[in-house]
Amino acid sequence: FSHAAIREANRSLFGVAALPSLRLDRADVVVTVGADVLETFGHPVAFARALSKKHDSHDHFAWFHVEPHASMTGFKASERVSVKPGTEGYFLAYLLHAIAQGRSLDGRASAHLAAVPAVTIDRAAETTGIARETLSKVAEALRNAHAPLLVAGGVSIGHESGLDVARIAALVQYVAGMHGNTLDFARATDYSRVGSLSDVDRLQARLDAGQVGTAIVFNVDVVSRLSNGDAFGQSLGKASFLVGVGDIMNATLAQCDVVLPLSHAYESWGDVEPVAGVVNVIQPAIKPLFDTLSDGDVLLRILTEMGAVPETTYQQYVMDRWAREHGAAAADLVKTGYIQTSASAPSLSLRDADHRYTFDAVPAKQPTLVIAPSVRWYDGRSAELELLKEIPDPLSTVSWDPWVSVGVETAAALGVDDRDELDIRVGEWSTQLPVRRQPGLQRDVFMIQRGVANPPAGWSRASGEALAVVSDIGVRKTGRKVPTTILSSSLFEDGRGAVPGSKPAHFGALAKMHEEHAHGGHELKHEDVSFYPVPDYPTYRWAMAIDMDKCVGCSACVAACYIENNVAMSGREQHLRGRELSWIRIEPYYAEDGSSLDTVPTMCQHCDYAPCEPVCPVYATYHNNEGLNVQVYNRCVGTRYCSNNCPYKQRRFNWFSWEHRPYPMDLMTNPDVSMRGKGMMEKCTFCVQRIRKARDIAKDEKRDIKEGDFTTACAAACPGGAIVFGNLLDEKSQVHQWAHHERSTRLLEELGTGPAVFYLKKKGSAHGA
Repeated sequence: FSHAAIREANRSLFGVAALPSLRLDRADVVVTVGADVLETFGHPVAFARALSKKHDSHDHFAWFHVEPHASMTGFKASERVSVKPGTEGYFLAYLLHAIAQGRSLDGRASAHLAAVPAVTIDRAAETTGIARETLSKVAEALRNAHAPLLVAGGVSIGHESGLDVARIAALVQYVAGMHGNTLDFARATDYSRVGSLSDVDRLQARLDAGQVGTAIVFNVDVVSRLSNGDAFGQSLGKASFLVGVGDIMNATLAQCDVVLPLSHAYESWGDVEPVAGVVNVIQPAIKPLFDTLSDGDVLLRILTEMGAVPETTYQQYVMDRWAREHGAAAADLVKTGYIQTSASAPSLSLRDADHRYTFDAVPAKQPTLVIAPSVRWYDGRSAELELLKEIPDPLSTVSWDPWVSVGVETAAALGVDDRDELDIRVGEWSTQLPVRRQPGLQRDVFMIQRGVANPPAGWSRASGEALAVVSDIGVRKTGRKVPTTILSSSLFEDGRGAVPGSKPAHFGALAKMHEEHAHGGHELKHEDVSFYPVPDYPTYRWAMAIDMDKCVGCSACVAACYIENNVAMSGREQHLRGRELSWIRIEPYYAEDGSSLDTVPTMCQHCDYAPCEPVCPVYATYHNNEGLNVQVYNRCVGTRYCSNNCPYKQRRFNWFSWEHRPYPMDLMTNPDVSMRGKGMMEKCTFCVQRIRKARDIAKDEKRDIKEGDFTTACAAACPGGAIVFGNLLDEKSQVHQWAHHERSTRLLEELGTGPAVFYLKKKGSAHGA
C-alpha cells in the first residue's frame, strides 16, 4: 500500500507528494472515505488514542465513515455510510461544490472547481446509493464545522477513477481550510523513497528485455502479492543471477539462486521515521540466534564488497548519522527511545488546473468484488504467522481459513449460508471460497482480504495505486459445504442479552421474575436469591473495566494475552472442533439490520459468585480473598464441570499436551507463567503473575500495591485505553471510577454471578445510556 493516488494528487495540486498526518485532536467533524483509519490506513494506533480522548471530552464531535465494503472503522464511526463501489467521485464532487458555495475563492481555486463536474444531490444520491438526507447532513456538517477533517484512501482510491477521488478529496481539504489545521504536512509521513506499482511494471519490462543481470529481491514477496505474480516470477527468472533477502520463506525467495536470511527486528539495530521530525530507535532485545544479518548490515556488506563504503556495522552507521544530524540530542536517543525535532510545513500553493476528470465516464457494474486490507496481516505479508491465524478476524470471527464475505441480503438471494462455497471469476482469474455472512455489507458486493491469494486486479495506470475494486464479476454457488474455522455463530443479537447493557428479550423464569418485580414496584436483590455467603475482601478486590466506546475491536488485547500467558496455538483442526484456547476474545454483535456493531472483549469474569467453583470435585478452582477466580492446574482432573457451568464460556480444556509451542514461538515462552498439560482446564487469570510481582515490590517497600504499579497484558496493549485494571476497593483508582460510572454494567449480571468485569455502555447507542 503505497498511497500512490494520494501522493500523486498532492503532487499535482500542491507540488508536495506527501501523506499528511491527520490531527483528529483538533477536529470537530470528520469524514473518512474508504480510509480504514482504525486498521491499516495511516497511523491507526495514534488515531485510536486520539479517538479515545475525544470520547473523554465533552466537545461536539461527529465522524462519518463512507465505505463500499464493511470494516471495523465504519462500524466504530458515529455514522456509517455505504457507498456503491467506484462511485466515491460523485460523492466527493457533490461535497466539493456544496462546501465551496458562498466561499470566496481565488482564480486558481475557481478554475479547479470548474474542472470538477458539478454533481447535484439527486444525481449523487442516485449514483452512489446514499440517501439525499445523508448527503445533505454530511455537507452541512462540514460547512458548519469549526475544524473539519476529510480524508479519502484505502479501497476508495483503489479503482480506475481513484486518482480523481484523491484529487477531489484534496480540493475539499484545501477549500475547507484543513491545511495547517486538521491536516499536518509538517509531520507528514515520508513516502519520497517509496515507489508504486507503476515502477514495478517498468522493472518487469526491463527484466523481459534482458536488461537486468543481478536482481536482488529484498524482503518482499512479489510472486504472491502482485496480481500478475506468476508472470512477474517468470520475468525474474530472466535475470542472470537472482538473490533473495527476507525473514520469512516465501514463493519469491523459493525461486532465487541465493537466499540470505534476515535477522528479526528484535535482533537488529536501526531507526524509523514514522512522521517527519520524529525518529524512533530500533534496538535489539536479544543477540541474533542464528547466522543472520540485519537489513542494514546486508546492504552495507554489499556496498563494502563493491568498494563503495569502508567496512562498518549498521549499528555504527546509524549512530554516526544520529550524531551528525541530531548533535547532542543523539546521546539521549537510545535512552529515551525517540527524539522529536521541530518540523516546518512545506510551502503549499495551488497549481494551475490541468486535470480532466473521468470518474463519471464508466459506471461501476454489479456484482463487485472488494479486496480489502487485513487488520491481522495488512497486505498479506504476515499471513503465514501462526499466531495471527489463531486470532479470529474481529468482524467475522474466522480464524485460520480464507473466506468471502457476503451481505445477508445477497446470501439470501443466492441461497447460500455460512460455509457454502462460492466460485468467483474475473476474466481468467478464479477462486473458490466458503461464505461468511457479513451484516452491513450492501447488495451484490463481495469482499475478500488481500493476502488470501493473488488479487485479480492490477493497478491504475494513472497513479500506480493497487486496484481493490473489481466490477462485473461472475459468482455462482458450487453446492459444496466447506469446513471453515468460524468461532462464533452469534453475530446477531439472539435475545440472550449478551451485549452489556442490552435488555434481554427472554430469560425464562428469571426474566419473568424481573418483570414482575419491576411492575410490582419492588427491587430484586441478588442476596434475596443467593446461597453464597457475602464475599469479604480485606485489602484488594481486583477488577477490570472496559469502555465500549473506546474499544475499536482491533484484537491487540488477544495477541498480548497469547504472548504474556503462554497460551497454546491449537491449530486449524482443533479450531474446526471448537477447541481454541484463547483466554480473551472479541465477540462481535450486530444489530438485526446490520447498521451497528458492538465488539465485546470477553474473558473470565472472576465472579463473586462464580458458578464454576462449587461444581469442581477436587477444589481446582476456588475464590481467593482478593476476588480472583483461581485455577490450580495440578489439582485439575479434567472433569470439565466448570466449563459446563460457566455462562460466559470462558474456560478452555487442554485436549492435548501443548507444553512445547511450535518453533520459533517456543523461544518466546514467558518464564513467569507455567505451561498447561493435557487434561487441564485453563482460563484468564487477570495476569496473576504480574499481581505477584507487584506485591513483592510493594512488600519490600513496606506498602500496599498502588494504582499504576502494574496492569494486565490486555490493558497495556489496548491502543485506545479501553481497558483499565486495578483494585476496586481503592476509591481513587480508575477501575473504581469506571465501575461506578452511570454507564457501567456487567455481562449477564442478571444471572447473579457478580462479575468483576465492568462494561461502560456505548453513548447514544441502542444499548447505551
